[in-house]
Amino acid sequence: FTEDYLDDADGYARYRRATAWNPPIADDIDAHLMSFLRSIQKGEPAHGTVHAYRSPNTDLAGVVLERAAGTRLNQLLSDLLWKPAGTRSDAMMSVDRLGVARAAGGMSTTARDLARIGELVRMNTGAVVPKSWIEDLWTGGNHDIWKASDQGDIFPKGRYRSYWYSTGEGELAAIGIHGQWMWIDPENEVVIVKQSSDPLPTDESNEQPTINMLRKVATSI
Repeated sequence: FTEDYLDDADGYARYRRATAWNPPIADDIDAHLMSFLRSIQKGEPAHGTVHAYRSPNTDLAGVVLERAAGTRLNQLLSDLLWKPAGTRSDAMMSVDRLGVARAAGGMSTTARDLARIGELVRMNTGAVVPKSWIEDLWTGGNHDIWKASDQGDIFPKGRYRSYWYSTGEGELAAIGIHGQWMWIDPENEVVIVKQSSDPLPTDESNEQPTINMLRKVATSI
């Protein structure tokens, strides 16, 4: 699977149709998310040897969580994270035409509530999420594998772990397409949420200016 957000004819286009983000076309074999996931073959590299973010992997992780817990993903998030974190507003999650949640994207929330989740990670009291899991976000992952990836230039000293990016310079980040960022800076006791609607899903020319901006804001508060 190729993570090409601008693809309008091949794998990512089929993925968008399978998740009901785009309307289906005639004789579409990927009528829903699960049929699409089953159509993806394993890549050549051995597991754990290459970093390559692929959205369908995140969707499949959501399915695994649902089947292990016997509860819908939105209910799991609400009961185990959203309400215990003290959020104020409901969040929304998109689903495919069969009602399967898209864990990789399509979640809508307020900036304040998202920052609340970031603060939960920054404080790491263990009250909602085990301390060991959050500590692993900072120390886990393999720097060499990260550095060799197509994302390695974002954080030259960084690493990737459990869907989070450790900058290698003291911060933790969560990054989405179209300019979505969460920035956690424990030293300056700051959490920043940046909600955006950039015209391009990803824009390498904006990455370092955004990181510089986040650091300047964090150190000026």
